[in-house]
Formats: sequence, structure tokens, C-alpha cells
Amino acid sequence: MKFNSAHCFRLLTSIGLVLGSIHVQIATAADYSALVAAASKIEPGQSLEAFQQLENLRLAATNQVARRDLESALVQLLKPESTFLARRFACKQLGIVGSGESVPALAALLSSEETVGIACLAFTTYPPGKADDALRSAVSGAAPGAKVQLLQVLGDRRDPKAVKLFAAAALDANRGVAEAAIAGLGKSGSSAAVKELEALRKNPTAPHRVVLEAILNASQARLASGDRKGAAQLNESLLDPDEELAIRRAAFDGLTRSDKDGGLARILALLKSDDRALRPNAIAAVGRLTLPTASSAAFAALLPALSPDEQAWLIDSLAVIGDKPALAAAKQSLQSQSAVVRQAAIPAVAKLAGGDAVEPLVGVLKSSPSPEEAKLIEAALVSLPAGKLLDQSITKELERSEGTVRAQLLIVINRRQGAAATPLLLAEADNTNAIVAKTAFRRLALSAGTADVPATMSKLLRPLAPEVRHEAEVTVAALLGKIRQPSLRSHAARDAMSRADTSENKISILNLLPACGDEDALASAREMMSDPDPAVVTAAIESLSEWPDAGAWNLLAGVYFTPGDETRRTLALKGLVRLLSEGNARADEEILGRYAKLLEAARNDADRRQVLGALGGATHPGALPLAQAQLTREPVRAEAEAAVRRIATAIKASQPQAAEAALKALPPK
Repeated sequence: MKFNSAHCFRLLTSIGLVLGSIHVQIATAADYSALVAAASKIEPGQSLEAFQQLENLRLAATNQVARRDLESALVQLLKPESTFLARRFACKQLGIVGSGESVPALAALLSSEETVGIACLAFTTYPPGKADDALRSAVSGAAPGAKVQLLQVLGDRRDPKAVKLFAAAALDANRGVAEAAIAGLGKSGSSAAVKELEALRKNPTAPHRVVLEAILNASQARLASGDRKGAAQLNESLLDPDEELAIRRAAFDGLTRSDKDGGLARILALLKSDDRALRPNAIAAVGRLTLPTASSAAFAALLPALSPDEQAWLIDSLAVIGDKPALAAAKQSLQSQSAVVRQAAIPAVAKLAGGDAVEPLVGVLKSSPSPEEAKLIEAALVSLPAGKLLDQSITKELERSEGTVRAQLLIVINRRQGAAATPLLLAEADNTNAIVAKTAFRRLALSAGTADVPATMSKLLRPLAPEVRHEAEVTVAALLGKIRQPSLRSHAARDAMSRADTSENKISILNLLPACGDEDALASAREMMSDPDPAVVTAAIESLSEWPDAGAWNLLAGVYFTPGDETRRTLALKGLVRLLSEGNARADEEILGRYAKLLEAARNDADRRQVLGALGGATHPGALPLAQAQLTREPVRAEAEAAVRRIATAIKASQPQAAEAALKALPPK
């Protein structure tokens, strides 16, 4: 067999890994003393290499001898001369590989508040027996802080021999110690522990709330052990109306979980009672039940007797059950007089009825619901399972609907089908109802693609109500924006312009030309400036005033500098000022010359104020004298001063003397 370099590398690597593993196991016994010596001195911020090597040895210790050698080494790390970091590391590792042999060394750490926590951490994984003995022995002489940790670990370990110790510590003057002891009794859940808790419940000096919470925990421990009866007895003892509501609710929940029937009978009884405080818990518990049809019907029958909020909660729970009576109750609740109930029923019907939810939900839509409910119905219809038949059902409902309902269903269909709904949206754009037509255009803007531009553009060439036409223009502009090439956008717009046979149509296309922005589009706008209809001419000028670049400058300047219609001159000035303002960052002699011409030809002071407002943003030194020349015009002096300040500030770095002189010449603010 021939070996190339890659084969050799892989082979050598494999051999190295095997040998490395063998080396670790061989080195374990020989190198422990050196590793312990190095690890015992590690402080925060220093290299953890010794720790890493010890952990690698732990991972490689697959037999009893290796684990025993490692445990002995880790015990050495627990000595007082080791750093806290080293002892904490050893405790963590002993929690994994430790045995009864390391208990005495760990027990020695329990007497110090500094190390009791790390020792307890190790003991949490030890089997019952020696570890529990060590923990109990350490309690009596421990300081309060350490005692709390010891009691917590004993409680977590459910040490049956610790019950008397817990009982004694439950009345400790230190609140933390007492609470940890009481909690330990609750975690135990044994008969002896429960007896102590019952005695503490009667003791006025014991922390009452902590005792009750411990009894709740004891009931859970009983239930976990299979003692349903014992768990139920404990929970029933906490249902006293005089107890805190949170405790009563937790006890009721515990009871329903301990009942063999899942709490069915208990929940029904409570819902029929006058105990309104526990009703929310009873209703929530319904959703945890697995019921036959008759049982679900029993809950549904209680709906009319409940408050609106309770009905809404119960509908939510019945929706989890999901049987026929639950569906019938949800459908009936769609007709409720309460908005809260109806709003809960809408998603429940959608969840339970599936495709059969279309008709009842659309029926609610036709009843003129509130906007909130209409949105819920829309979301519910959208959430129904995808499928051709279901979509056809919604489409049939749309065909039978008019006005607002038709528009809402159009939204639903579009949200469910996306771009596939485009043909339907295009057809509905011709709807004579303005609400429907506007909705169709609005959805087209979201889901139609570039291939749909010609068909959508054609909609602008038919008679449209003003509000619909505006929506159509916005939609076509959005679709044009999806076409990356300006020439293609322009082609679509100019094609539509060639077919525009009314002034309204021409104006609509003119409104789209700035979004095209190329020379051909500009030529179309220029051509429309000669249209016989004055409204079209004005629209052409307005289109030019929004042009994206300076290509429209000469056309706009021709309008402004030529006396004529003041409305058109105002539109032209707006465009001229905007173009200059957008060019301020790259201002040059040409732009400054245009500013000068506008200021010179200004019709009035209002026009000069507009120009000065834009001029103030210029960053060219030549802009400064233009603004200063206007300081002598009293009506625009304030605007001229503001422009001078802005320009001087902008050029201060490059023209400090001119800027300083200009600012000094101005009156103080």
C-alpha cells in the first residue's frame, strides 16, 4: 500500500491521540503530587493549567483505581494551606468522583463560613449516609450564614434524620435560619416533618407564610411519591377562607393535580359555588383536563352564569380541550353581548373549527364589529390551515360580500396567499366601492412584483375616484421602485403616458415621473408643459419641482424667471431651492451663480427668505458675500443674519479670518 503525506499525517495524528490517552493514564499516579503542589498555589488571574490537567485526569479515570488515586489527590487540595480557588476546584471535582473516603476532609470545611458553601456544593451529589451525618454534625456549631447553607443542603437531600434538627432550628432567632429549617421540613414531606409543620402552624412565633409554603411543598413531595391522599389532605387544610389568597389558590391547584379525575368534580363544584376568588384557578385547571364529550359540555353549560371575564377564561380553557361541545360553546359566544367574550371566542373558533370557521367568523365581520374584533377575525382567518379548499371558501365569502367586509377579506386572502393573490387584487382594483378598490391597491403595493407594473399602471388610465386614484399612484410608485433600472421604469411610465387620454390620467403619470428620473422621463415632463390643459401644465411643473437631480433646473428656472402664473412660479421656486439645498455639500461656482440669480430675480421678500434658508447650508466661502449682501434688506435681515452665521461657522476651519470678520460684523444674539 502506498502512503501519501496526507495519509501519513492522519495516521501519525491518530497514533498520537492514542498514545496521549495512554500517557494520561500512566502519568496519573506518578504526577499527582506535583500537580497538587502547583494547583494548591493558584490565585485568581493566574494560569489554570494544573487545574486543567487534573480535570483531564478525571475524564480519563475510567477504572476504580484511577478514580481512587484522583480522589486522594483532590483531598490533598482541601488542606488549609491551599488557596480558596484550589479548594473550590477540588470540591467541584469531588462532587463528581468523590466517595465516602473524602467525607472527613470535606466535613472539615463545613466549620468555616469561607468554605462551607463549596463543601456543601460537593455534598449535594453524595449518596445518603456519611455525607448527611457530616452535614448534621456541622449545624450545631455553625454561624448563622453557614447554618442556612447547611440546612438548605440537608433539605434538598431530604435527609429523614434531619427532621428533629429542622424542628429545633425552625424557631431560631435568626430569620434566615428559621426559614431554611422550615423549608427543609416542607421538602422532606415525611409524616414526621408534616407533624412538625402542623405544630409550627399553630405557633404564633413561627413565620406563618413560610410555614404554609412549606406545607404546600410537602404536599408536592407526597404527590411525587404517589401518596395522592396525603397530598390532598395537606392542600385541603390550606383552603381556609381566612388564609392568604395566594396560598389558597396554590392549594386548590395542588388538589386538582392530586385528584384521580384530574380535579373534574372539584372544579365543577367550585364553579357552581360562590367562591369567586378561586374561580380563575378552577377555570385554568379545566385546560389541564382530558375530558369525554359530556364533561366538556358540563363546563360549557356553566358559561352563562359566569362573569364576562370568567367566560373568556373558560373559553380559552375549552379551546385546549378541543371537543365538539367546546366548539359549540365558542361559536355561541361569538354572539355574546360582551366584547371580552366575543374576542375570546374568535381565536377559539378558528382553532377548533379549522376550515369550518370561515362562515361563522365572516358572519361576525358582517355584523359591523369593533375595529379590535375585526382585526382579531382577520388574524384568525389568516391563521387557519393553508389549503386550496379553505382559500376557496374565503374567496366565496368575498364574492358574497361588499364594502368593508369585502375589503377585509381581500386582506385575509392576500395575507394567506401572498403574490398568488395578485390577479384577484388587480380585479378588485376595479371595484366601484372606494374602500375595496383602495384596499386592493394597498395590498398590490405590498405583494405585486415588477412583472405586474404594466397591469397595475393601466389601472391609472381608467376613471377613478380621487381618493382611489391617489392610492393607485402610491401603489404604482412603489412597484416602479422595485424596478432597478431607471430606463425600464421610465419606459413603463412613458408607455402609459402614450395611452393617457384624459387630463386626470396624464396628471397621474406625471406624478410618477420623478420616480423614473432619467432623460426620457424628463422629456415626457417637458412635453406635458405644452399640453392645452392648464391643469396638466401645472402638474408637469410640480413633477419637475420634485425631480431627483439638477436635470430639471433649466425648465424650472425658465418658469420662475418668466413672469406668469404665480402658482407655477411658486412650484418652480420650491424645486429650485430644493435642488440648490441638496447641492450645498458640493457647492461650486455654478451653484453659487444660481443662488445669485435667484436672489436677484426674487419676486418678493418671501422668495428671498426661501433662498436664504437654503443658502445658509452652503459650505463654500463664496456663499458668505451673497448672504451678507442681503443684510441691508430689512424685511429679510433676520434670515440673512442666520445664513451668515451658518456659513461662517461652516467655513471657520478653512477661512478663519473671513469667518471671524463676518461674525463680528453681526449684532450679538
